[in-house]
Amino acid sequence: MRQDTDRRTLLVDRWEQIRLQLDAQAASRRGGAWRSGPPGTAGDAEAAYTLSELHVLHRIAGQDSTQVTSLAAHFGLTRGAISKIVNRLLERGDIISYRQPDNQKNVYYRCTDRGERVNVWHQAVHHEVRERVAEFFSRYTPQQLVTIEQFLCDVAEHLETLKGV
Repeated sequence: MRQDTDRRTLLVDRWEQIRLQLDAQAASRRGGAWRSGPPGTAGDAEAAYTLSELHVLHRIAGQDSTQVTSLAAHFGLTRGAISKIVNRLLERGDIISYRQPDNQKNVYYRCTDRGERVNVWHQAVHHEVRERVAEFFSRYTPQQLVTIEQFLCDVAEHLETLKGV
């Protein structure tokens, strides 16, 4: 029974990886936002967030001090691409920039209360989706889950080969 639960968790992780890859590819093609923001931001002209913005915001929320360079390295994006995302988050009031008193050269970022609310909302959406996917996989036998796992691994690997196409 424990092994079945572990396998389902692994499959949910794979499913999420594939979904994120598909969302990222779709967003890069249309260049737009993929969903609206959390409650309380609906009246804002810029309430819709791209997947990249939400993930950068999440990374900033989880770090004590974050710089563009470390974000670029983490996400495998250019500093220029991260700077554009960070600037949109700054304009919306989701993050603020600051400098350390002992080092005025480096610029760091942290979440505002609004940014924290958006991040909490985003994580709640992820949790809900993961719960639904886990429920979906519970209908399969352990043997079927092994096949599904291999299939999802193959799909994820294939999607990696399509990057930049």
